[in-house]
Amino acid sequence: MTAAALTREIADAGVGLGRLVRYDPRWPEGFDPSASGFLRSFLGPLIGLPFYLFVASVLPTDGPGPMWSAGMSHVLNAVAYPVVVGLLARPFALGAGYAGFIVIVNWASLFLNMGTAAAALLVRLGENGLAAFSYAWLCLFGMSLFITWRAARETLSSEIPPALLMVVLSVAVGVASDQVSDKLVAWLGYVTPVR
Repeated sequence: MTAAALTREIADAGVGLGRLVRYDPRWPEGFDPSASGFLRSFLGPLIGLPFYLFVASVLPTDGPGPMWSAGMSHVLNAVAYPVVVGLLARPFALGAGYAGFIVIVNWASLFLNMGTAAAALLVRLGENGLAAFSYAWLCLFGMSLFITWRAARETLSSEIPPALLMVVLSVAVGVASDQVSDKLVAWLGYVTPVR
């Protein structure tokens, strides 16, 4: 894949996400749910990793442990969530839209991490900046849940229970990823603060 093709795919995904959250029926034009598109979508979390690490680096912490933990958590979540959803896709008869759902969630990860990194610059403004960042982070977290909800409703099932399950799994896998990475970093010798 060339840099130009990757840039085009990222731009298309951004347009598709914008359309998805606005209930624009043209949202599928921004995503490639084919097998190759599914695999390429994992570039979203990978490209988003530096933004995620930037956020971890500007937040007030002690030592390198939290940064290592944040990086591991991001990578673990990027792998574990598709695996967990994939394991549940067949029993819940959601398999037909699985690839499309993961493609959307993966590309959304990039854009949400970019937004969080931009908001993290507020932390440098002191206590008021940290408070503003906390609010911005909360809004972006809400947006991530909404995107997961919309993606599930559009690709997996128009029913509410499967979409709600995907949102709950998104939070649960994220929390589990944080816990596992914190324990792994502590085991490796870095001290991380208790969350």
